Amino acid sequence: WRPAHAGTYFYHCHTNTVLHAEMGMYGALIVDPPEGPGTAFENGPTYDVEAVWAVDEIDSSWHNLGWTAGTCGGDVGLHDLNPDYFIITGVDGAQSALTAPGIAVDMNRGQRLLVRYICAGYLPQEMRFGGLDVEIIASDGRPLPNPVTVNKINAVSAERYDIIIEPSSRGTYTVEIDIKDWITGNVLGTARTRINVN
Repeated sequence: WRPAHAGTYFYHCHTNTVLHAEMGMYGALIVDPPEGPGTAFENGPTYDVEAVWAVDEIDSSWHNLGWTAGTCGGDVGLHDLNPDYFIITGVDGAQSALTAPGIAVDMNRGQRLLVRYICAGYLPQEMRFGGLDVEIIASDGRPLPNPVTVNKINAVSAERYDIIIEPSSRGTYTVEIDIKDWITGNVLGTARTRINVN
């Protein structure tokens, strides 16, 4: 296999997908351009620091099911998602992701951060950047013809965004990702991490 485009991609299990993706059988597939790491895509923007944030919700009651549950037409409740954990790249977003290496970011003022964000859950998400404006440079593995500056991102299952963040001031910025009910829009839980700028 030889990739044709640099970017952020998302792989997941395709056998009993609903249950297996809930169990964490997915991940990021990062394709660097010929220039190598440090450039987002061919002839694209450069960056100094990189983070992969795959944000997901977990309903722990589903984790009592066998790996074939629901495959023969039986109703095992996979239509009823009631998450009780909210994670960033496999780490508890309630507390641990605030300081977890590789998720929480330490950078210097003047550096550029590339966040590779994947909406890895089933429910809609809203990400806020602690008051920072950010630039979306790619969506679903393809560069945008005109990058977009925003202070929040709304995403649905399997969407991916490459985001450049270049804070102009020192400080700690708390990134919050609300996971919302797909019918009511009510916030079911929030995952958090931090960007520390020295």
